[in-house]
Amino acid sequence: MISLKKIRNSTYRRNDRIFQKIYDKKVLSKNISILKINIYSKIKTVLNLELACLMIYVLLRTKIPPNIVSIFGVFWVLLGALLINFENNILIYSGVLILFFKLVPDYADGQLASLKKQTTTIGHELDVWAGNIGTPIAMSGFFIYSIKNNPVGQLDLFYLIFLVTNIFSFADLRFYLSKFKKTYYDKFLKTHTQKRINNKFVNITSSNFLLNAIKFFHFDGRSRYIDFLLLLLILELNFDIQILYVFPIIWSATYPLAFFKSVYLSLMK
Repeated sequence: MISLKKIRNSTYRRNDRIFQKIYDKKVLSKNISILKINIYSKIKTVLNLELACLMIYVLLRTKIPPNIVSIFGVFWVLLGALLINFENNILIYSGVLILFFKLVPDYADGQLASLKKQTTTIGHELDVWAGNIGTPIAMSGFFIYSIKNNPVGQLDLFYLIFLVTNIFSFADLRFYLSKFKKTYYDKFLKTHTQKRINNKFVNITSSNFLLNAIKFFHFDGRSRYIDFLLLLLILELNFDIQILYVFPIIWSATYPLAFFKSVYLSLMK
């Protein structure tokens, strides 16, 4: 049976190859200059990978297939989103930790598949699906928390706005139409990665300040965005302030805009 040390070495090498292809640098390398990377992102990535290695070590001793781990990742995020909405602080902080480490199953499933020699395109598609559905689930957790904790109080109207926002979050056509797919299965890396155009990853930006601001505040599941929201949540728990409710107000506008943008782009020739 593979030792934890070998799992760690293999997992770090695999992810460093992936990061090198995405960012053109070995993010996990000990020799890389601190000025060339985001140190916070590196520390968090290392923490996620260490937990993923422990998870892989246990899973290798079972018959659980990697695709089950991908599906578990969705329920992992759902559990975190539910826990932050309890009244008990221990449960809330448990939810905070789960959402902070929400990428652990994502790091574990691909490496587990590689070690078990069970890498498939279905696994890649499940990974993408888990990422797509995990975003509105995490958003819902923060949205409901904000409905329960805002200066105005709980109103039925807020739940209606939440329902409409959630519908738009799942309805974005870019999740389903092949013309918008930004990822593909890399047979060499045995994982999914982003497409490139002229050796640059597909990431269209605008020079318009308003559009960039909307894109910046729109909830798209970015890890650092979630971490920032978790920080605000912790501040609310420990101080007499209410800040988090502002973000769902923004999302209730950005998600419909994102949906109509996807419709517009879908109809363009």
